[in-house]
Amino acid sequence: MDFEGEILRRLLRRRAIGARHYRIDTFLRMGWKPHEKERVHEALDSLIRQGLVRWYHRHKESIQLTEEGMREAKSRGE
Repeated sequence: MDFEGEILRRLLRRRAIGARHYRIDTFLRMGWKPHEKERVHEALDSLIRQGLVRWYHRHKESIQLTEEGMREAKSRGE
């Protein structure tokens, strides 16, 4: 499974852009299997380092898509 692509698709589908954001613990409960959560954390860290996902500026434990991440999610979805 391509965890990075799936994370981008889920954030785009839930419109986590601009003022919208999701807490990490809430995001991990959104349909991920328990044995996949460690790999999701690793993929999320990778996406943050790549600049496709960022921490929400008002809360340290929340994430949102960047503009570049939104374009990448759309291109991976095709």
